Amino acid sequence: MARHCAARRWVKRLLTVPLLLVAMPGVAQSPAGMRADLASEPEDDTAKRRQRPSDAFPLTGDVRLDNTVGLGTFVPGEARRASYDLGLFLRAALALGHGVSLAALQTVSKNLVTNVDSGAARPYDTVFGDTLLTTSWSPQQVGADGSARPWLLPGGLKVAAGLALALPTSRASRFQTRLFALTPSVSLGKPDWLGGRLAVSYALGFTKNFNRLTTSAVDTVNFPSLARPEGPELVAGQTEIATGALNTSFAVRNTLAVTWLPTPRLSVGLTYVLYNNFKYNDFSADAWTSANAKPGNGRADLQWGMVAVGYSFDPDQQWTLSALALTASPPWSADNRTLRFPFFDFRSAADNYTGFSLSVSRAF
Repeated sequence: MARHCAARRWVKRLLTVPLLLVAMPGVAQSPAGMRADLASEPEDDTAKRRQRPSDAFPLTGDVRLDNTVGLGTFVPGEARRASYDLGLFLRAALALGHGVSLAALQTVSKNLVTNVDSGAARPYDTVFGDTLLTTSWSPQQVGADGSARPWLLPGGLKVAAGLALALPTSRASRFQTRLFALTPSVSLGKPDWLGGRLAVSYALGFTKNFNRLTTSAVDTVNFPSLARPEGPELVAGQTEIATGALNTSFAVRNTLAVTWLPTPRLSVGLTYVLYNNFKYNDFSADAWTSANAKPGNGRADLQWGMVAVGYSFDPDQQWTLSALALTASPPWSADNRTLRFPFFDFRSAADNYTGFSLSVSRAF
């Protein structure tokens, strides 16, 4: 019975993971732009959660402390790019009944060891992530006595839908002149393979960013030397400077997650995420366009591969210790000829595409 209870907790978590993951528009622009968030993603820890809050205290949540080291730290010689970040993740959720819940998420990370690539501009930086407000719905069948159980599709598939609102509290989003971002998503999960010890889920999400400008910009007060008087680089009423970095208009994201429960307290998770980000600007072909160029919307693809192991060391499964290896990289190699292995960076270790995280979390 304990094993099946743990499996039910993971059913809810597997369906929540993709819905939260696709709600991260601010960190999917490039691998370098999201390295500070490697330890602060709500999806990467493997803590098992209570199935529902108590009547006396309807809120549930998580507090997690992460320690993340980049793969470049272990590269010998001049190519070494050491990095170490400390992260704090906060989540609060409110169950409204019949499969509907609301949640708010916030991340903060602190760079403690910098390198010539990531810390040249802002060494030892403190980074606030975007504030995420999410709502999710998992259809329920309610009996005459008021009891509820999940509504299943043929084959025992559990379905869930969600909507996330991202507020631009991060420096990256403000640089991209983002007003907010909306992410509707839907997921399917199969929770009961191998007697409830193996669960699989898939999620599809669509993110639409709402930005003031189609290019990232900085204020002329902070960077006056970057612009000329009446120069074409001045935008938005001559008060901001266009940097040339194109903003993402919308993104499509696919998430596949597999979780195995060797014991009720021990869990092993494998997650793959593919981001297809499309820019605002459209590039048409002209007389000077290379034959190898592909005209159309600017596009930047990104993949995440995560391997996580978690262990809950108390009977109520409130305290959890987890270890994670997360690789965030372009899907293709630099020469655009071969696909990169998604779960470890064998090609460019110094770039810190792969990070290792050790976390402790407390559920309430």
